[in-house]
Amino acid sequence: MQRFLALVIVVIPGALAVVGITWMRDALFSIYHTPIHSILFQLGIGLLFCIIGVVFIASFIHYRDRKRNYRANRKPF
Repeated sequence: MQRFLALVIVVIPGALAVVGITWMRDALFSIYHTPIHSILFQLGIGLLFCIIGVVFIASFIHYRDRKRNYRANRKPF
């Protein structure tokens, strides 16, 4: 059950990032979506969705790796 919950937690922001990338691509080719009537607003929302999704997935993986001690040791300069 915990693995399923973790999968759901990662899939939802992943889908949000995919929607953001799609909206940014459509804004680049001037394709309007129904709830949004401005290309720049659509581009901004797409960028925001993409950033939120990628940051959430990256922080989830970083937290999991730190908890399980999978991180590589850093060498001082």
